[in-house]
This record gives sequence, structure tokens and C-alpha cells, in this order.
Amino acid sequence: MSKRIARRKFLAQLGGLGGLLLLRSAQPGPESAGVRALGQTGVRCFVLGLGTAPLGVQRASFHRFSAVFETALSEGVQVVDTAPNYGPAEEYLGRLLGDREGPILLTKVGDPSRVGALRQIEISRRRLRRDQLDGVLIHHVGAFPPELLFGPEGAWAALVEAKTRGIVRWIGVAGHYRPERFLPALDDPATDLVMMPINYVDRYTYGFESRVLPGARRRDLAVLATQVLGGARGMRYDRPTPALLSGPRYEPALRYALSLEGISCVLIGAATPEEIRQAARTVRTAEPLRPEEWAALRRDGLRLAQRWGPHLGPVM
Repeated sequence: MSKRIARRKFLAQLGGLGGLLLLRSAQPGPESAGVRALGQTGVRCFVLGLGTAPLGVQRASFHRFSAVFETALSEGVQVVDTAPNYGPAEEYLGRLLGDREGPILLTKVGDPSRVGALRQIEISRRRLRRDQLDGVLIHHVGAFPPELLFGPEGAWAALVEAKTRGIVRWIGVAGHYRPERFLPALDDPATDLVMMPINYVDRYTYGFESRVLPGARRRDLAVLATQVLGGARGMRYDRPTPALLSGPRYEPALRYALSLEGISCVLIGAATPEEIRQAARTVRTAEPLRPEEWAALRRDGLRLAQRWGPHLGPVM
């Protein structure tokens, strides 16, 4: 197969050129390569999304947060991920958007109870200045027993209720560890979104790629890949910290996540405008992994997995 044909097929997997975007006022970036369906939501979006954890946890100034956010929009980013415990991130996003339409905003609930989760949804609606939230996910699913989260008085019941009432469009689960605790959500027809770590190292440690991704793919759920660069060293987000897969591993790591079937969007936790520009350039110019590159990444990933260990949290 020629390099030109291989790249054409890769771009088709990314969503093709000139895909129709169904988002409200979000616009594609300077190039339209890298558009994918967001599961069964009826939305197509640029495959690169912005994570606000680094800026929020570092309690960055509104000026710096605004600079990164506006750069992301100018690069075509249409999915923005946040959470109530990301410092002032929700409030900043609400100030930046006001009453205007904007990108898809995804936030989370961290209270495992139905009552607590409903309370958090209301707080997020107020901070984000949105009558209807685009997406809400249970945060750190792996931290709670499934019978607590998915029982009649658990957080999942709150999300289903909020979706039924129309104050949330899509619901889902998010976390970094214990993939088996994601499985109840995969079996629920109300589920729209799954957010999980996807990189060529942690596939050996946590196994989301083999244990959760296939089920999400069968349901055609929107899969949002996090920690595609391995996460910050030591999981430190309270100060500028390089990603574990930075430097020469940066581009191969992004290409790896982009190449997996079923990934809707890769979320990059950018702390500076240049970081989001770099990610956008990489996504737009990504070449398909050659067989020898797949093999090399698998070997490198196994070596690094033995060195890193369960750095995102417990495995079981």
C-alpha cells in the first residue's frame, strides 16, 4: 500500500475532510482533517479536546486561562473538559462564555450519592451559566464500589434523572483506574460518554484498551481518551509538570491514541497556548503508524509499564 493511500485511509478514520459539523456555533479549525463522530450524540467534532485540569488545579489567572481557551477555539477545539474540583475552571468558563454559544462543555460529579450528585449538577449549571449542561460524568468511578454508584440512591441515578429532566444532554463515567468498575455503565442504555486513560504504556497496567474500549465500541459510545501522554509526572497538576510521554515520545503517543478504533476525542490538558497549538499541529499532520512503529511502541510500552507501575491509581 502506498504512503498516500495509507494516509488517505487514516484521515478517513479521523473523520475525513470537510465533515459536516453539527455543533451550535463551534467552527472547524484552519483545516478540517480530524473530524470524528462523538458516539451516537449526533455531533461531529474535531478529534482534539482541551482538558482544564492543569490550569484549574494550578489556579491560573483568568488572563492565562482565557489565553489557552481562546487559542484552543482558534485551533478548532470543540470539546472542553472540566470538573468542580478543578479550582476556578468552571467559573472561568462561565465568565468566558457568558450567554454566547460555544464549545461542548463536559463536567463531572464527585459525590457518589444521588442527592449529592444532583446538588453538584446545580452548582455546575450556575458556575458554567448554562441552563442545560452538555455532558456530565461521574468522576473517579474506580474509587467507589459499583453498588454504591449504580444503586437506586447512587450518583448514576442522579445523572439519569438530570438527563430525563433535560438539564443534561449526555451522561457517562470517567476515571483513571479499576476498569471493571466502568462496566455497569456500558450496559446501561442511558450512557453516552466514557472517559478513560488511553496510551501505549498503561494498556499493560490498567487494560482499558482491552477491557472497556471494546464494549464502548460495540455500543458506539463517545470515547474520550485521557492521559494519552501518560499524565503528568507524579500526577502533579498543582504546578507545571511535563507529561511522562513528552519529548521524542510525544508524537508517537498521540498517533497511537488516534489510531485506535472507537476513540472519539483525545483530551490534552494544556497549560499554555503553545501546548494546545503543538497538539493541534500534531493531530493535523499525523501519519498512520507503520507496522514496525506499532511493534516498537508495544515494546517500549511494556518496558515503561514495568518502570511506571500503577501510577494512576490501584489496578484492582
